[in-house]
Amino acid sequence: TWEAAGRSPHGYAVYKANLFALGLRNLSDAFNTNQGQCGNDGRRSELFFAGKPMMLGRHPNAGVDGTWHWLRQGAAVAKSTSKFFAYSNTPPNRCVDAGYPGCDQPWVNASRLYVHGFWHFDWSDVYERVTIERASTSAGPNLIYSLDETPHYGLQPGSRYMVLNSLSITDAPGEFFVDVLNGFVFFIPPEDSESWAEEEIVMSTGLDLVTLNGTRHVQFENLVLEYVRRDGLAAVNVTDVHIANCTVANTGANGISIEGQHSSFRASTVRDVGCSAVTVFGGDVQTLTPSGLVIDNNNIFRYGRISRSGSPGIGWGGVGVLVRSNEIHHAPHTGIMHLGGTNAFGAELSPASANSLFAGNFLHDLCQGTSDAGAF
Repeated sequence: TWEAAGRSPHGYAVYKANLFALGLRNLSDAFNTNQGQCGNDGRRSELFFAGKPMMLGRHPNAGVDGTWHWLRQGAAVAKSTSKFFAYSNTPPNRCVDAGYPGCDQPWVNASRLYVHGFWHFDWSDVYERVTIERASTSAGPNLIYSLDETPHYGLQPGSRYMVLNSLSITDAPGEFFVDVLNGFVFFIPPEDSESWAEEEIVMSTGLDLVTLNGTRHVQFENLVLEYVRRDGLAAVNVTDVHIANCTVANTGANGISIEGQHSSFRASTVRDVGCSAVTVFGGDVQTLTPSGLVIDNNNIFRYGRISRSGSPGIGWGGVGVLVRSNEIHHAPHTGIMHLGGTNAFGAELSPASANSLFAGNFLHDLCQGTSDAGAF
């Protein structure tokens, strides 16, 4: 049940629902702040409206066409640390619902803020907890940002970032905010939805939809896997597992991940996932034993909506992987990328690969949110 919660500074109607009253108490607003990992590790719940993910309240807002906008870092406050920097343009002191507890305080003093930034290089983004305070300097009023952790590559003045996770910056159509302490979700419906309350509105609560470990001889066909905090399907050490004619959408982290042999992902759609769309790994590099893994004839798009870099449409590694006839498009970073790091269960993956084939793939409208990147 939604109830009116006032209007945003731009005049948009804001509504709220009591999640605790619905029995939804496992709420978290934490981002994963580890460099090179998905920004959503399964703790965050998200809001989905009419089959599409909504945006967490942010400053600055996205454009009407969905283009993300950013702030720019100022100079470091102290040379001895890269945790602090200043931004010279103080934003207005805004609040969506003046009657809501705690909302009379400016977002500058909010206690659960995050910043999402390309802190040094324009091909590497990460989330950080932040405290923001006002300060007076010789150049006039400034905002001093204090990050909980120093970003992996440090800070570079002029690099881009945005502020997230405050009710007072939830002020545009399609934005939401989850008050995890008091159990409310606030939502500004999209402008073109007059009968918005009749649409399907979903909060993701489950961690993973399907997890397989050591599974053999199983097929998944004609399924829709969506609305989950982390992965649609995560398979490790599997043999003869095949997924076909499925739709994987609206996951908080990854779409499909397969580590094993003689398995496939075919004729399916992956869209609107938080990080990587499809990842596969298998085979033995030392003996050149092929994996027999196949990714064939899939439509993959609008992935990497939470972590904008290092989240490919297809990530692969190992020996004897076939990637064929896939269309990969409309995403902020790369289309196909070689894998390293760890699998879905935290085990290390070998950085070496061999004897894999890529044929007939159509990659377009990629690298739309990063620089120094390529489609493959």
